[in-house]
Amino acid sequence: MEEMERFAALHPIFAAQRLTRLQLEIKCSESLLTYMLRLVPALEELWIGLSSPSALSSAIFLAFAAGGRNASAGTPSQTIEPLCRKLRKLHLHYKRWSRCTDRYGLIPVFVAIVVSHPPFSFRLSLDEGPGLQEWVIHEPVKKFGVVLASDTFIGVPSPHGIVHLSTSVGSGGLTKLGHLLLSRESVYITTHERLDLPIDDFFSFHNLKEVRVYNSRLRIKTSAQFSPNMPHFHRLKVLAVSSAPSSYLAGQTFHKLERYKELVSDCRNNPGQGPLTEMPVCTRLDVPLSRLATLKLPRICELGVYIDHEKVNYIWGKHIAVNANLSGLRLLDLRVDGRYFRLPIIDIIEILGSLSALETLVHNGTHLVDPFGTLFKAFTPMNAQGSSGLNQSRWEGQMVGVLCPRLDSLQIEGFLLTEKPELIPILKDIVSLRAIAGSPLKSFTFYHRLPRKKWELIGKDGSFMMQDVVPAQGFQIDI
Repeated sequence: MEEMERFAALHPIFAAQRLTRLQLEIKCSESLLTYMLRLVPALEELWIGLSSPSALSSAIFLAFAAGGRNASAGTPSQTIEPLCRKLRKLHLHYKRWSRCTDRYGLIPVFVAIVVSHPPFSFRLSLDEGPGLQEWVIHEPVKKFGVVLASDTFIGVPSPHGIVHLSTSVGSGGLTKLGHLLLSRESVYITTHERLDLPIDDFFSFHNLKEVRVYNSRLRIKTSAQFSPNMPHFHRLKVLAVSSAPSSYLAGQTFHKLERYKELVSDCRNNPGQGPLTEMPVCTRLDVPLSRLATLKLPRICELGVYIDHEKVNYIWGKHIAVNANLSGLRLLDLRVDGRYFRLPIIDIIEILGSLSALETLVHNGTHLVDPFGTLFKAFTPMNAQGSSGLNQSRWEGQMVGVLCPRLDSLQIEGFLLTEKPELIPILKDIVSLRAIAGSPLKSFTFYHRLPRKKWELIGKDGSFMMQDVVPAQGFQIDI
């Protein structure tokens, strides 16, 4: 009765004016709210404050979807009376979202509204005070993918595709993963925020397939103990972090992990110590050398290595060559950490000499002791003075005496080629003599970041030439 009396006072306002914007705090019944909204058919923007997800059922949101211009894509509109046909913006604020189990059935109907009203602005704000989160629901797409951005994104599967939900930096989206929106449904997470994330914040995420928290550090609480058989991360296919604790990784097996990226390793001082971390199906990896020494990789095909230790050949021979099956390695991106040491080029040549299947090499040797001259000479076929002077014997279909005989793409990064004219004759020999030897390069490029320049040394006919490449872009493994 009290609700009807309050509505009687508002009825003239609703009925007499063509309202286009409306803000409501809901404490009335759902049927009364529906009746009120039918009095404002011109409504374009609606803000609703709710105590919890149970305050309104999915029926009213399905009515919003049924009123859309593309209603058939959202919900069977013929069985639901449409509501707010001109609605373009909807903001829902739930004071206690994280405490209610009824929330899980709402995301599909939220998506139905977005799909049936293109373009549509749908915002969610959850909880209050320090726990406040603000999210935007985007139109679903076939594949989860986010271009470099400052926002945090999660991906949730729906009948219409992968739904992207985003939150801006500072809005609380990933400050505490344990309270993140839809922890049970979230399949994808990506952010470029710099965060410290305890491993146990992921315990409620049972369906994660891709986690890309590029600048965030995973950490382990001092008192925490983990069993290798714990269920978290066991569905994960992609993991990219700034750093991860060896005390957690050691002894773990990531049965479905296909790609892994780590920027900084905590085992640089003691590489190769402790139980191995097994990644039986991982084919693409980008990690520091000291982390690579702790991994068992039977199927690695593409590898990025950040050399963070001066004993490269010792670590490579004792740990990496033993624990990783390098016979199928097709791509190697090799970088040197010049903050700690300068690496002799002979160490790099010895590593490359063991990679007979390598097809693509990207090498940044800014901090090498003998930059490039020795390396380029190593890529020139032995005794190559024309076809008659070549060693024509072959082993497993490859030319003997040629470094990386299957190499067809070589990109060198770290210096301006125009400042090294003395190298041009050697580079020309690499292109022409490897072609004669039966191991031709298809792509030979030089890249410099500042100023950003790139040169291609091989023409379309396979001959040696030098031309600028625009736009000039460096190489990065896709993780």
